[in-house]
Amino acid sequence: MNSVPTNLWEWLAPIEPEERFALCITTIVVGLTAMVFVIAIVSHAIGKIHRARLENALKRELLDRGMSSEEIAQVIEASAAPKGLRLNIQGRGNAKETGHVYVS
Repeated sequence: MNSVPTNLWEWLAPIEPEERFALCITTIVVGLTAMVFVIAIVSHAIGKIHRARLENALKRELLDRGMSSEEIAQVIEASAAPKGLRLNIQGRGNAKETGHVYVS
């Protein structure tokens, strides 16, 4: 009678030792790769949640200070600029006077 193996060693018994080693290495590599991707996805989600909480706290603080919604929008937009982004002001005067800010 041909029965289904009940434990891991019965499953691995027909496999040659060299093939078992290759199977173990492959399983470890695939498992570690999957773990890296899961950790990356979870840490990205946690980072987004943290940034949203910080932004909400900033908005509440600015509202408590009595700032208008336009001023709060300017502060949020300025704080949301990506790292490394530099604003180059072209023309005469500053950005507030001219109303034009060119991003390179």
